Amino acid sequence: MSLNMIEKALYDVSVSRRSAERFKEDTDGFLERYRLSADEVAMLRDADVGAMRALGANPMLTMGFWLIVKGRQEMGEYMKRMRAEKGRADG
Repeated sequence: MSLNMIEKALYDVSVSRRSAERFKEDTDGFLERYRLSADEVAMLRDADVGAMRALGANPMLTMGFWLIVKGRQEMGEYMKRMRAEKGRADG
């Protein structure tokens, strides 16, 4: 797993409107340039922020990505996923 490339993709989607639009329109095509494994592509496609965090992804990057991809109205779900991941890490 390439944490650096995952974080780069998260950053790009979070700070660039054009990147965010490309990600939403053609996720797999957008992610081709990041040299990600199939599991990493699926993690980003599915917005699996808990799994990203378990790999060590910066929580500010995962949150920014979530806000762009899912929107503010879904922050409750984001927090639920992050708490679930923290529980697995503590368990």
